[in-house]
Amino acid sequence: MAGKRVRESWEKYGSRGREVETFVGLMDTMSHDQWIVVGETEENHDFHEYDEALQESLKISISATAEKALSSLGDRYRPRYDDEAVGRYTRGGVRDAKSIAPYIVGIADRLPAWAAEVILRPFVRAGVDLSSVLPEGMDISHPLPHDDDDGSSGDG
Repeated sequence: MAGKRVRESWEKYGSRGREVETFVGLMDTMSHDQWIVVGETEENHDFHEYDEALQESLKISISATAEKALSSLGDRYRPRYDDEAVGRYTRGGVRDAKSIAPYIVGIADRLPAWAAEVILRPFVRAGVDLSSVLPEGMDISHPLPHDDDDGSSGDG
């Protein structure tokens, strides 16, 4: 009478589910001021650079189940900040950043470091230490150069 293996809560997010859950925990500890920095940084990003990074993330293939779980996680997450004290512009940046970030953490091991840095930059600028959720050796604490022609440079 062999029992079925109980699925861990993080497994629904894919192979990096533990890191995704850790990242959500980091978001839980962020202050009001950190969320403002995230929102303002997100809204003021270089559109071309950000679009290139998003295109890189779209090249990564993951299971439909993990993709759905990662996408809905960011949408469901409610940051802790004083909504009335934050302008609509900044709230839009927070909404966008928190929606894509868990997905990027979930695929960071297969994403060029420069693309992860571009998309997660709002959190880095807000002072969030992402070392516990990034692949071993990946440092995105400062802007990284990347090759626009083939996107093959930089993975750590």
